[in-house]
This record gives sequence, C-alpha cells and structure tokens, in this order.
Amino acid sequence: MYDCQSGTSGRCFSWELAEKQWGNSTITRNLPSSFSYLNLKNSDSVVQLGVPFNTTFKVAPEFGAFALKIKQPTLSYNHTRSVLNFDHLLNGSKDQLYYISEFEKNLTYVEKDLNYASG
Repeated sequence: MYDCQSGTSGRCFSWELAEKQWGNSTITRNLPSSFSYLNLKNSDSVVQLGVPFNTTFKVAPEFGAFALKIKQPTLSYNHTRSVLNFDHLLNGSKDQLYYISEFEKNLTYVEKDLNYASG
C-alpha cells in the first residue's frame, strides 16, 4: 500500500512508515480503508486524527505537514532518508536548531542545512 522497501508480504517496518509519515505525511494522507470504522479521515498529520495524538502533540510533528501548511513541496522518501538520520536532523544540536528556527519563523536554517529551498 505504501510501496515499502522493507518488510515482507506487503508489510512495512515501523521505521520506514515513520520516515514516510515524517517527510511526506504518506500514511495519514492515505489511511487504509479498513480504518473507516474508526471514523478517521485522511489528513496531513497525526494530530488531526484526534485522541491520543492531539493530546500528545501540540503541533504537527511531521515535516510533511509543515511543508503542506506553508504550501511548499514535501520531501521525497530518498530526501527524507538523507536528512532523517543521526548525522543530520536526529543529531541533537541540529534538532534543537530546527525547532528553534521554526518557532522563530526563520526558515533560513531549514533551507540552508536541509537544502530545502522555498519557492
């Protein structure tokens, strides 16, 4: 369903699902039809799915949701993998700088370090 490279028998490993959700909101934008009984609708972020997500997160934690909010392209899976690792975004100091720059509405850091230019 999500074109995963990991897993077997059409199943995806959790880390790959997390990468796809963070970079492109792939999972929440394409929820399985079997979730319809839960009254869940496709959305840009897990926050929009309701409890417990909207009580755990105050804002959308995904870059994909952030990009869609500011009307910019989301990240491809390969680009997500190139930044979502311990050499880049998951490096503690870079992670802090990202969220500080987002809070201050200063996208220069995001554009420069993640090579994510705004249009």
